[in-house]
Amino acid sequence: MGRIITVTSGKGGVGKTSIGVNTAVTLAAMGKRVCLFDADLGLANVNILLGIYPRHDLSDVITGEKRVEEIIIRNCYGIDIIPGSSGVAKLADLTEREIETLIEKFKGLKDYDFVIVDTSAGISKSVIAFCAASVETVLVLTPEPTSMTDGYSLLKVLAANRYPYPVMVAVNQCTKIKVARIVFDRFQETVRKFLPIRLLLLGPVVKDPVVARSVLEQKPFVSLFPDSLAAKCIRRIGELLVRRGSSDAHGFDSFLLKCMDAIKGGIEIPGKRGAAPATGGAHEKSAGKNKPAGEAMDETINAPGERPAGQTDADVSRTVERLESRVSELTGEIAGMRRILETLADKVLGTDQREDVPARAKEAEGRALSEDVKEMGDGAPVEEPRVRRFDPPPKPEGRAPVEEPAETVGRGAASDAMDIGDEPLRIALDFEAYVRSRKTENPQKTME
Repeated sequence: MGRIITVTSGKGGVGKTSIGVNTAVTLAAMGKRVCLFDADLGLANVNILLGIYPRHDLSDVITGEKRVEEIIIRNCYGIDIIPGSSGVAKLADLTEREIETLIEKFKGLKDYDFVIVDTSAGISKSVIAFCAASVETVLVLTPEPTSMTDGYSLLKVLAANRYPYPVMVAVNQCTKIKVARIVFDRFQETVRKFLPIRLLLLGPVVKDPVVARSVLEQKPFVSLFPDSLAAKCIRRIGELLVRRGSSDAHGFDSFLLKCMDAIKGGIEIPGKRGAAPATGGAHEKSAGKNKPAGEAMDETINAPGERPAGQTDADVSRTVERLESRVSELTGEIAGMRRILETLADKVLGTDQREDVPARAKEAEGRALSEDVKEMGDGAPVEEPRVRRFDPPPKPEGRAPVEEPAETVGRGAASDAMDIGDEPLRIALDFEAYVRSRKTENPQKTME
């Protein structure tokens, strides 16, 4: 059998299965014999992307109900598919005899040029086992910070399990080709500084709306939209894989054997809770099981501030040194990831320096306001309307003003009195002037 390529990612939702499926279809279109192994536990994303619904999977082969040839889906867009599903989870529970039987069943599998293994997302024993058994591993990233941090965590676990081969990186969902290069360069800089793993840029896959449309139609976008940008990126990745070649090609049966050896031999996942301690033998564990629950708890739980039994000052010093070393290492890793994010913010946004978002919003609001003022006319400020006070209607000339009834004047509140102002005094003066004028016009009548 030919080359086995494991496609994995640190987190879900980065397009790992989409890249694996479309790369397999592209290699088949190039005349290669390709098999796609769905090693995703529980989530049958390959089935959804291709619109297939297998009735049997790897678990039927493990139980002996079906042969390998009977579960393979033949010639689906030019590729063969091995549904793994729940059967992948059962690999860890197989006995030595069952492992030998399963390996014998896969020895009769026909030769393929490529076997693409689509793993689950995240960090689990099955994911690390498939990567450890594969000479060629593809890590799918996106420009999102969570994708890069989770991808780094996955590489860290592979390094802890002494993975000796370089890891190929595919940058998915990037807006531009140069963005993928920036993401890879900064990611590689951090990995090179802290991990003994070499990275190779496999290629970018640009963000294309046809990818979502192909998912809805349950067809590979390289077949449905062959002239799209995403399809051209996948074809370039396929050509690079063919040109790259590999000298460590081996059969799928030996690949499964390596996977199960890795699982049975113990996979180290740093920082995972519940991991077995580095010291202590099997007889100590069995001795603890035979003791009552209260005594077992007394051995492991100590009062606050109390030193565990048998611990010396040298042990405490070594523990503190390890903690200090670990804190220093984590500080360096965080600083490296921060530089990646800062560089991405500068390059992707196209700004020489990062600005505060509220400041930019306030500046834009000020520009919009100035433009609105200019549209009102020559940029002149608009005078706010003033509240006018009560002005009584003008009095006709030659007639005495008529005094309003008292109840009308006193009907309003204090504000009404303030609105009237000095009007009553003015009316009284006008009336007096009117009387004097009448006396001057008719003096005789006045004397009478």
